[in-house]
Amino acid sequence: MPLPITLLDDRRFDDLVAEARQRLVSQLPELTQVVEGDPLYAITDLMAWMTETIIYRANLIPERQRQAFLNLLQIPLRPSLPARGLVAIHSSSKQAQLPKLLPDATRLSAGKIIISTRGELQPTPLTLRLMIKERLGMNELNAMGVTLTQLRELYNFGSQTASPFRPRSFNLGSDRPSLQQSLDKKYYLLLHLNDKKLVQHKDKVRANLAGKILNIGLAPVTDLPAEIARELPPRALRWQLLWQQSADSQRAELLPLEVLDDSSRGARQCGVVRIKIPANFQAFNSEFTQDPKYAGMNNTPPEAPVDVDPQTVIAWLCLSAPDDPDFSLGFMAVNAVDVVAQEVVQDLLIGMGDGRAGQVANLNRSDVDAASLRIEVSENGAYVLWQPVANFSGCSLNDRVYQFDAASGSVIFGDGIRGKRPGPTERIRAARFCAGGGSNGNLPAASVKQLLSAGNAELKVEQNWPLGGGLDAETVAQAEQRIPAELRHRDRAVTREDFIQLAQDNPIVPVGRAELIPGLMPGNSLEATQLDVPGVVSLLVMPPAEPALSAAPKPSAGLLADLFRYLAPRTLLGTELYVLSPQFVPVALSLSLEVMDRSNLISVTRAVEQSLLKSLWPLAPGGFDGNGWPLGRELDVNELRTLAGRTAGVLAINALQLYHQTRDGQWHKVNKLRMDAYQLPELTEVHIEEGEQEPGPPQRVVQPPPEAGIAVPVIPDFC
Repeated sequence: MPLPITLLDDRRFDDLVAEARQRLVSQLPELTQVVEGDPLYAITDLMAWMTETIIYRANLIPERQRQAFLNLLQIPLRPSLPARGLVAIHSSSKQAQLPKLLPDATRLSAGKIIISTRGELQPTPLTLRLMIKERLGMNELNAMGVTLTQLRELYNFGSQTASPFRPRSFNLGSDRPSLQQSLDKKYYLLLHLNDKKLVQHKDKVRANLAGKILNIGLAPVTDLPAEIARELPPRALRWQLLWQQSADSQRAELLPLEVLDDSSRGARQCGVVRIKIPANFQAFNSEFTQDPKYAGMNNTPPEAPVDVDPQTVIAWLCLSAPDDPDFSLGFMAVNAVDVVAQEVVQDLLIGMGDGRAGQVANLNRSDVDAASLRIEVSENGAYVLWQPVANFSGCSLNDRVYQFDAASGSVIFGDGIRGKRPGPTERIRAARFCAGGGSNGNLPAASVKQLLSAGNAELKVEQNWPLGGGLDAETVAQAEQRIPAELRHRDRAVTREDFIQLAQDNPIVPVGRAELIPGLMPGNSLEATQLDVPGVVSLLVMPPAEPALSAAPKPSAGLLADLFRYLAPRTLLGTELYVLSPQFVPVALSLSLEVMDRSNLISVTRAVEQSLLKSLWPLAPGGFDGNGWPLGRELDVNELRTLAGRTAGVLAINALQLYHQTRDGQWHKVNKLRMDAYQLPELTEVHIEEGEQEPGPPQRVVQPPPEAGIAVPVIPDFC
């Protein structure tokens, strides 16, 4: 509880007036006959007002001292932040010739708000469709009335196995693309002409695209704060061009594409990937078969959506992330460019040198982005760039440096001893700076519609992703609340709860559950794992997931690496941190039961399976207490039998068998399964029989599932 602050004097105007009148009466008894409204009372009122003013200013002294102390900490007010986003600018020309290159700082408008581009853009007449090969499990195949045997006979694979899939196209802007259900962990990008009238010029368009730079915009599902995104290394993305050597081939060749720049940092933040199209682009045939029976076989791209004319197809690209195979996207667009809700000002004359020490030149605006400011001073008829510094200490008399006060928009030069002075009549100009920002730039989709540059009638502006991240400048009151917090040890991992809370609240990757094991040091193998090692902590994490058989929430290598990089700077010195996945032990259950009503046999057996799955699921609301199955808790047949017997509609559980898979792939029947502190069960199958007999083993115990085989599309009977 903070100590109460005592006022120097808590008397107000009325109190001072009453005291003054009382003193006058006591000192001059003849004033007792003075009535209200006498001019004498005007003097007492005036003196009371002046006294109250002095008291008020005296009470402000502690507040002014606190502000002066905060200023001595040299923690400035946070400036406004501009909103950022993506805008696509397409060519709407009916000719094969590509439009001119749009330069950096091209201006767009959203009503009264000026938007500026960052980086160059070559508009093209291309449209993007994003697809994946969606994996089909046995439940989906059964619902479609298809078996693996039928697929093997249909495609004449012989002894080879089939990996069934169906093509899925994402609606960019509303869907959230993900590779979690992808068969081969790849996004397929279909680039096609945006106008069928260009089909007759298709070869010329491909020739004009050769050697050009293609901009593809990426946005994550949740955009990271800029300071967090800079802490993490870019996610490694693999961009490839798919092509065929011959039309009869059922395999695709993959050509790595050169990435010139990636402002999205591997789709960690909203940005643009600049890809160079091969100079011999025409030599790569991207017209894959569109026969639904064969489209997507092996590593060829899936069948194109029905609304895409095959004659308009220009190229197929594929995108994958080796370190994060399940990564998701919020949005993707071709012909995209980074935009910022700021105005770019160039070559603005702000003053003339006078040769005096500490000369000040004003930009006359307080919304200038200090990082973008470039100040030049003319010397002998040519402008020379000067460098910004935080202060002039350590500068010599010939150093071309300046200070910039963003709050007032002032450019301050040196005194000729520390920092050079602009000479008399030398022009001072702001060669370039960005101005603007604030929350008014946070615009919803379809707000940016107009390109302000002249001569661009054949360009179409499209904004399908909102601009965000804009913040107003920090007020003094907000700074007074924030700055003391800068001195506290916050956002640090010290206790067990700190590690878990920081992991679950991190803004980078979603975490469904986190558990800390002090002293656990992993080795090159499970046998090399050590416990109770001083100074070592291991954080076991799992991503969010819905309960399903053979689908334990296993984190990807990218998730573990990103979370480690986020937590490592927040741990105490001397702490050896490991961010790991729990080891999931495959288990299978087989049981025989009797139901109260045989007409409900299917629904009851399904409910028993879901009850067991929920109980063994490691994430909330699974487990006994709704927080997931505890780490290291052993599995007992009798306990599982009791759980199954509590299901509504079950008359009796006559027998239950527990199987677990060892590291050599063999299944073993046990009554109790002991778990190490870092292990969790992964329920792979529940085999249920009706009756009093001993149940047979689960299917995967008798016949393990085949390894992934050749990718084959599954054609539904009805579309």
